[in-house]
Amino acid sequence: KICDRREHLLEHERVHTGERPFECEECGSTFAQRSNWRVHMNTLHLNLANYKCSECGRTFKRKRLLDNHIKSVHTKQRDLSCDQCDATFTNAINLKKHLLCHTGEKQFSCQICGKQFSRAENRNVHHFVHSIRKPYACSVCGEGFIRKQQLVCHSRISNHPNQ
Repeated sequence: KICDRREHLLEHERVHTGERPFECEECGSTFAQRSNWRVHMNTLHLNLANYKCSECGRTFKRKRLLDNHIKSVHTKQRDLSCDQCDATFTNAINLKKHLLCHTGEKQFSCQICGKQFSRAENRNVHHFVHSIRKPYACSVCGEGFIRKQQLVCHSRISNHPNQ
């Protein structure tokens, strides 16, 4: 990719490194791009959202996002189905990602070891395997993890005091 400004290049490089330097001080979510962090802050923490879920109180900036939230979280309505298996989905994006498991198509590969992935985000997380950087650390024992879900599992099963 060709970028016209240095900061755009640095921002784009995070796609490959998996770096997420922008962190929400409210909830701990991390972001690769400042613009995504801003959207997160504006919609979740700065009360600029106009549409509120009557079930859980979560707010959204757009009605479409509220409707998607209600459909996927509260009604569990799954209108879309895979024509190759019994899997069902709440939105087209998730169905499209799922279809890759049937085609076996792996268009994203690690530039270091050559391992191939069907999704770019999985390849980006994989890059941490080649570095010592583990961005998710346990606040009790300090053990680091490549994926946030690994930290969540660690927290659930560990016997840390005061947890």
